[in-house]
Amino acid sequence: MPVIAGAGLWKARTLVGSGLEGAAVEQLVVGVVVSAVAGFIAIAFLLAFLRRNSTAVFIAYRVVLAAVVFAFLLDR
Repeated sequence: MPVIAGAGLWKARTLVGSGLEGAAVEQLVVGVVVSAVAGFIAIAFLLAFLRRNSTAVFIAYRVVLAAVVFAFLLDR
C-alpha cells in the first residue's frame, strides 16, 4: 500500500506541475476516492467470505482448468 500511495503522489506531482484545470483535479480526486472505497469494500467482502467458506471449490476449479489446459497443450 505505501508503494502504491508513493507512486500515486509522484504521478500527481507531475500532473499538477503540468497545469491541470480545476475540473480535472476534481475528477482525479473523485476517481481516487471512489477507487479506494471500492477496493476496501472488495477486500472486506473477500476476507469475510474466506472466513466463512472454504477455498475447496476454487481449488477444484483450478485443478480442472489446469487439466484442460494441459490436455489442450498435449494435443497440439
